[in-house]
Amino acid sequence: MPPLVLIHGAFCGPWVFDAFRLAFEAAGYQVHAPALRFHKKGAKATRALGMTGLIDYAHDLEKFIDGLQTTP
Repeated sequence: MPPLVLIHGAFCGPWVFDAFRLAFEAAGYQVHAPALRFHKKGAKATRALGMTGLIDYAHDLEKFIDGLQTTP
């Protein structure tokens, strides 16, 4: 099975997928839920967050996915 990459939205982080992660892992999937830039739990909002766009997130995710051993 290919790995799954779960991508969260604004105003949250990878923890929103905790229940999904458990179900997918129980089904045998390898699950990744990377934190988008400035979205780690407990992170304080910074001015840089307001200067970050979707292209920045896409580049970060592309780099993350390229680092996986198998294409998701």
